[in-house]
Amino acid sequence: MSRKFNAFTLAEVLITLAIIGIVAALTIPNLIHSYKKKVVETKLLKFYTVMNEAIRRSEIDNGDKKNWNFPTNQWADSKEEFYNKYFNNYIKSDKRIKDEDEYNVYFTDGSAMLIRHRATDYIYCIDAKYLKEHEKYTASKCFRFGFYPTGTDPDIEYSHKNYLDKGLEPYVSNLHYVADGDSLTAECVKDDNDECVYLEEKDLYTNKLYATKIIQLNNWKIPDDYPWKL
Repeated sequence: MSRKFNAFTLAEVLITLAIIGIVAALTIPNLIHSYKKKVVETKLLKFYTVMNEAIRRSEIDNGDKKNWNFPTNQWADSKEEFYNKYFNNYIKSDKRIKDEDEYNVYFTDGSAMLIRHRATDYIYCIDAKYLKEHEKYTASKCFRFGFYPTGTDPDIEYSHKNYLDKGLEPYVSNLHYVADGDSLTAECVKDDNDECVYLEEKDLYTNKLYATKIIQLNNWKIPDDYPWKL
C-alpha cells in the first residue's frame, strides 16, 4: 500500500523565507520608529501634565507661583530647598541627587528631570540614563522646559513673556519667537546696530532647544517633518 506526501520543495521554502525577510526589512524599521515616537510623545505629555498639576496643587498651599521664592543663586542646595518646598509633596519621585550645581530628580517610571539655573530651567529625559549626557540627546531623548511665571529672568535683560502667568512650558527664547495661539511668530530682535532683525518661523526647526515646543504645537505628537532623529 503506497502513500503520497505533499510537501514544499527546498526552492519554495527559500523563496518564502526571502519574501518574509523582505517584508520584515521594510516594516520593522517603521514599527521601531513608530514605537520610539509613541514613547517620547507619551512621556513628554505625562511629564508636562504631572508637573503643571503639581504646580496648581502647590499654589493652594504656597500661594501664587509668581510669588514663590526662587533661588537667588545657582547652587544645588538652593534648588533642593526650592524643590522640597514647592514640589516634593506633589510629585512621586524615586530619588533625588545633587550633582555639583545641578539637582536631579528621578521618577518612578524610569525618567528623570534636571533642574538648572535658578530653578527656572528644566531638562526632562525620557530615560534617566540619558541625563548625564543630556546635551548629546537633546531633541531625541531629552527636552527643555522653562518656568518663569513672572515673565522675567533676573540674570538677563529681556523678558520671558511666553511664560508669564503660566506653569512649566516648553522652552522658547523670546529672543527668537513669541508664542501666538497655535503657532510661533517671529519677534523683532535688535542687532548690534540696534536695528530690528526678524527671524523666520522655519528657524524654529534649526534649534534643538525648541524641540519640545514643536511637539507641543502639534498637539504633543511628533510631526512628520520633525528634523531630528529619535
